[in-house]
Amino acid sequence: MLNQIKKFIQQENLFSIDDKIVLTVSGGIDSMVLAHIFLELKADFMIAHCNFGLRGEDSDNDEKFVAQFAHQNNILFFTKKFDTLHFCEQHKITIQEGARKLRYEWFYEIAKEQKCDFIATAHHQDDNLETILLNIGRGTGFFGIKGILPKHNKRIRPLLNTTKEQIYQYAKQNNILWREDSSNEKIDYQRNQIRHQLVPIYHQISPNLVNSLGDTMERMRMAYHILEQNIQSTINLFVKKEGIYELLDMGKLKTTENPFFYFSEYLKKYNFFYQNAKKIWEKQPYKVGKIVYSNKGKNRLLMDRKYWIMAKKQVYQTYILEKNITEINIGNQILSINEISRPDDFKLPKNEVYLDIKKIQFPLIIRNYKNGEKFYPLGMKGKSQKMSDFLTNQKLSRFEKESTLILESEQKIAWVINHRASELYKCDKHTEKVLHLKFLEQ
Repeated sequence: MLNQIKKFIQQENLFSIDDKIVLTVSGGIDSMVLAHIFLELKADFMIAHCNFGLRGEDSDNDEKFVAQFAHQNNILFFTKKFDTLHFCEQHKITIQEGARKLRYEWFYEIAKEQKCDFIATAHHQDDNLETILLNIGRGTGFFGIKGILPKHNKRIRPLLNTTKEQIYQYAKQNNILWREDSSNEKIDYQRNQIRHQLVPIYHQISPNLVNSLGDTMERMRMAYHILEQNIQSTINLFVKKEGIYELLDMGKLKTTENPFFYFSEYLKKYNFFYQNAKKIWEKQPYKVGKIVYSNKGKNRLLMDRKYWIMAKKQVYQTYILEKNITEINIGNQILSINEISRPDDFKLPKNEVYLDIKKIQFPLIIRNYKNGEKFYPLGMKGKSQKMSDFLTNQKLSRFEKESTLILESEQKIAWVINHRASELYKCDKHTEKVLHLKFLEQ
């Protein structure tokens, strides 16, 4: 089995002897075998163990067991205890989803802090079969049918072409100790139901099922990479990025063959599930200004005039500028603030402004505009205008209006950032000192 794994590591280019790896070890047979193999291969690795606190004393004993193994073999060891139940209740997710989120966020933190190249997990061929059956049961596309990838997002799976039976035999032959997780025997989780009830039936029908799965998955992965490249190149024909938004040209999209396929694939990366994408597509045409939300509510799709606009959910924030501040980060932009002498020329691009410093009162506030408020646009001879009317005249979409920031002094608008200054704070013939503000992309 060791030679089989060596060959798989080379074939899939999983890692080299110079790479530094975080090995995730639960204490179960799969991860303990992988730890033993890493020692045999003389890999440069450290061990990370999660204590989810879900099995009381058993969870603590798992942690002690893995810690002892790491100490005996002089391996750098990291462990963390999570309040998993509280986290899942707080985020309204299942225990499986919560544990997965907690562990991978922590693994990536370790990899970053320790300057590691990869995170290794002990997924094997049986896990792959369970994942594919689980995805099919839930409803999936090509992405779900291809199963677990050997290498993806810094994660590597060196045992992915190895069966569970091979892992058991290797552990016995090499006197490898491991801990049993009693929760794996329960059938109140979908994966365990597939493992204990569905997979045995498949094995009866096709005894060589798991072995043949390796070849099938290899072919599926190659086909998926080709399909993925085709999908992205086609999406690039009808999607363009503009600031923090992505604009979908629906006219161009509908000239492609199978436009809904590309539409659903595009929405998928923003957490719009297939059935949600289908409903959106079938309910066309929409009124201008209609917004639909992704399944997790973090992204929004706005039906505008020519384009449909994709954006993240608006987050409202307030920034306070004291007099001594010369630069501040606002999202992915930087606002620079400088006090200068009166310039000879007051012409500036829209992302900059000159304000008469005598008319300004610190602290200044940067915030999103509010419905119903008014300001005095420069050039309108002291006449006020509703912000909503001003932004409409600027031909902004609903999302662009929502994300518009204003600079406030003494509860009055001094500058609609990136659009226009206020008449109240303009420089005139009496101006001596000027506050120069510049809004730039990082």
